[in-house]
Amino acid sequence: MEAFNVTQFLVSFLLLFARSTTSSLLVKAQGDSEPVLDDSGNPILRGVNYVILPVGGGNGGGLHVTNAWKETSPRYVGPHTDESALGSSVQFSPAVNRKDNTIKLSTDMNVKFTSISLSGSSTVWRVNRNADQQTMFVTVGGVEGNPGHETFDNWFKIDKYEDAYKFSYCPAVCSYCQTICGDVGILTESDGGRKLLFISRGIYPLKVKFHKVY
Repeated sequence: MEAFNVTQFLVSFLLLFARSTTSSLLVKAQGDSEPVLDDSGNPILRGVNYVILPVGGGNGGGLHVTNAWKETSPRYVGPHTDESALGSSVQFSPAVNRKDNTIKLSTDMNVKFTSISLSGSSTVWRVNRNADQQTMFVTVGGVEGNPGHETFDNWFKIDKYEDAYKFSYCPAVCSYCQTICGDVGILTESDGGRKLLFISRGIYPLKVKFHKVY
């Protein structure tokens, strides 16, 4: 019994040390990168409203919540059909708490629509995995904060892409979770032609910029 208790203590200590080390590395890795800039060249800040606008023609207007495949409840994230539309405003909340409120490149963060409300659903982005795991759509209904296994599908990153930015999905908030990493791109619905965000895994990512709104 005594030997078992010693072994159990050592295992618990090693698990705690691994989690602490992973957390420290996450803070370091996600706290030292460059700031993300809006289309005026100013750093994007936590708690400030922005709209996400596709860059280039043919990708639609600003991002908002839409429905697909004749579903009645909107829950998918995609560009507005009107390319002149700004879409719905969002706020960004990084997983790592810092003294400054600047949003950094390649940092796990929540994305939340702030100019809309939905019955029975949050407006936080999440990855929605279908039954065969082949297609992963970006939807709403996620949980804000509490980084870890339970919220693994709710974290996105912003990275540089050519002369603008892209979203990617490859969370670092859980050291033992397995996921399929990829960039966020556009998939066109076969029935209705709506454009929806999904994890593209090799297909061209959606190039975006950020515009501050008041």
